[in-house]
Amino acid sequence: MHGMLGKLMVTQGQMLEAITCFIKAGANQDACLLAERYLDTATLQDYIDSFELIPNEPQSSGYYSYYYTRDKRSPEGCRQSLIYLLARRLFRENRTEESLPYYYPSMKKLAQSYMQAIAKADDKSLGKDIRAAHLFHAARIMRWKGMELCGTELNPDYTIVNGRYEYYGMDEKINTLPELAAVYKNTAPEPNVRFHYRPIAIDLAKQAVKLTQNRHQRATILWCLGNWLKHKAPKAADVYYKQLAYIRFSALAKATYNARWFAPVTPNLESVFTSLDYIEPAQLIKTSQDYTKKVADDSGRQ
Repeated sequence: MHGMLGKLMVTQGQMLEAITCFIKAGANQDACLLAERYLDTATLQDYIDSFELIPNEPQSSGYYSYYYTRDKRSPEGCRQSLIYLLARRLFRENRTEESLPYYYPSMKKLAQSYMQAIAKADDKSLGKDIRAAHLFHAARIMRWKGMELCGTELNPDYTIVNGRYEYYGMDEKINTLPELAAVYKNTAPEPNVRFHYRPIAIDLAKQAVKLTQNRHQRATILWCLGNWLKHKAPKAADVYYKQLAYIRFSALAKATYNARWFAPVTPNLESVFTSLDYIEPAQLIKTSQDYTKKVADDSGRQ
């Protein structure tokens, strides 16, 4: 009954009332759709604040486990989904400080790490290599945890199914009042593409490359940047391959030049590539300098 009433409210443009009905019906997806795309941020924030709930840490991880549990279909589970949705919405709007109370605890810590990395990168009292290392830190957080930090619940990121939107679909342009079309347009992410946070990560890494003065540190960042792109966008990756291959006196650059593509991964490179922690310039430099020795050491253990 609540679901049918919610659909009627949608046609009349009564979105808050419709969301309340969908929550009571356990229709999490419908409630999230209206909250994400058919409410302005101020209205959504006021509505979420009325819940007086503390964001809960997910009890499990992996595909579907967070969103497709019985708890997520309960009224309280729906409300928790909306709280987390608001956190990511505020983050996308560069209102990162405001977003923090709406994240669950572990994700709040990661959002704070990202904010601190951006602040350090902007601190001109620090050396350029240090600032670049912080930019690279922010880029890695955005690349590997962007969905959790700022992904859209539905189109285009589909956080609701951990990005596997090919297994899920619903018509988001619903039949409602014409004036709500502007709200729908204004609430789209920027850029409005699948995994919209990945281009943001790429841009941060590119800024880090430009800011870096040490060629070995630059080589490590270029290798990671190219490897983010080489499978999905090889032409774009080729730009960074060429920049890396022609860096002088870098073992990693020399190996890349000899391989005629990005040099093979080593444990040291892998640890930099996937790390969510800040990595000091000295470690980024050493990763590039020691590339040939590390490959030789690994070969000797086989």
